[in-house]
Amino acid sequence: MQKFFLTRYMLQDYQMLSLQQSITRDRLNYYLKFINPLLIGSYDEFKLNFQDHFQDETLSEFIKDEYVIIQQQIHHYAPIKLQEYNMTLFNAFSILLDAFYKQEQIYIKPQTTRGTNPHNTYQYKNYILFVTVFDNISDQMYQESVQKIDLVVQRWIIMVIPISIAVLISMILLGYYYNYFNHFLEKFFDLNTHIEQIELDADQSRQQFILQSLKQGSELIHLYKFNLIGKEEILAKNKIKESKKEIKNMGNELKELRQSIRISKLPLILSFFVLLLQYLVIAGPLTYVGSDYMSKFSTTIDFFKSLSDIGVYVPASFSQKEILYFFTYFTYYNADDRVFFVDQIQKAVNKIDTFLTLQIESSKLQFSKQFLDNYEYLEQNNLCPLLNSSKYFDFDYFCLNSQNGILKLGLRAALTNFNNILKTELSINFPITRKLPPKEELEAVYLGSDIISEITVKMEQDIRSQTQTIEELYNIINAISLTYTILLIIIIQFSVFKMFRLKLNRTKMISLIFPLETIFLNDHFERELRRMVTSEKLI
Repeated sequence: MQKFFLTRYMLQDYQMLSLQQSITRDRLNYYLKFINPLLIGSYDEFKLNFQDHFQDETLSEFIKDEYVIIQQQIHHYAPIKLQEYNMTLFNAFSILLDAFYKQEQIYIKPQTTRGTNPHNTYQYKNYILFVTVFDNISDQMYQESVQKIDLVVQRWIIMVIPISIAVLISMILLGYYYNYFNHFLEKFFDLNTHIEQIELDADQSRQQFILQSLKQGSELIHLYKFNLIGKEEILAKNKIKESKKEIKNMGNELKELRQSIRISKLPLILSFFVLLLQYLVIAGPLTYVGSDYMSKFSTTIDFFKSLSDIGVYVPASFSQKEILYFFTYFTYYNADDRVFFVDQIQKAVNKIDTFLTLQIESSKLQFSKQFLDNYEYLEQNNLCPLLNSSKYFDFDYFCLNSQNGILKLGLRAALTNFNNILKTELSINFPITRKLPPKEELEAVYLGSDIISEITVKMEQDIRSQTQTIEELYNIINAISLTYTILLIIIIQFSVFKMFRLKLNRTKMISLIFPLETIFLNDHFERELRRMVTSEKLI
């Protein structure tokens, strides 16, 4: 919208210079060859932006059901009479688009106009409304973008917290199963404390006798018949003899005490350490990527908005400067409207000053190194190669010579020059008359606006690329971590648990190799084994 107004004032200024004979007719035609395509191009750009913006889902959230009160001229003749209409913002901009089209046709195909033009009145009378509405929308979208950093935090939490819980559950399960089964193993090994040394010696002698007998022949196996009652009687007689022998030897030597076996928790500690290390390998990159992105996001969006605002406010402020010099021609403007235009120009000056004070620190911006290198180059070098020269008439002349060739000196020099012009105009407070309109000033502003648009497009693409890279990294890490945690739980539940059960079953067979006297005659052993079997449900 602003560039369409700027182009029209570019044309009007040269028409006035021609009327004042400050330029020749041929020179005017030369300038018109540059300006007329810009009129068509700026209208087409506004039309395309209108379609894109009102179809954009993000922007539609801010403008849907938005109503505005516009003022429209109700007939073609002076004095101009206005009437208010309450309509949606979409309809208001649709009327503005139609008004721009009619205005474009008047310049491209000159025609006689009777009376005043309602479409022209609509553009200027509602200009303040449109500028105010889109300033507010721009600020709201900026705040929305800043608030999206909270969504990044939430996404990080959504990914990391479940992973942390899953790993914690896995570690708890591992510790639980380890202690649960090893408790039983230790109980079985504790049965060893009920075995007397004399019983071990007797059982060892019995086993050696059987072994020697088997070596001599297998007849003993075929003739063997198990007699439980007879076995108990023999064991009881042997027990009495051994008890007497034990009592006799008690005074001569101390009884050997057997200590219970305790299973080391070192494997459990090592397993915990491995799981924790693997968790840190997963959560560490997520935390680093998330915190790095969040720390750069606010400064990046500030820089992007600052440059985007410059691309809007620079052409707007120069258009508003021209409006103030033609202010008396607009009979429907009042003193408050003039204050608004002056404030807008001052706002543009402040934004340019703020932007020029920004320092480019790659460590604080979410841009690629290639983009930052290109941007730093454009700050100090010729900006013209950034534009498509085929879009403009005699591009080399206008880009290299407008406003004394300021665009050749880089972005900072161009913005400083534009800012100084606006500050000078503010200092003289835009008198009603001026000697001559500017020559080859608005061309530099228009081209500078196109250059800033190109930079912001590349900046947006780079931000999207960087964000997409981060999202892909997040997705990869997230997929790996989820797969890892699921496999971890499955392994612990179905493999580790099964392994512990197998070890426990094998350990229960220890009771079969205890001395027979201990198994049949040791009341403490029998009581402890019975308690383990019944209370721990080991059968």
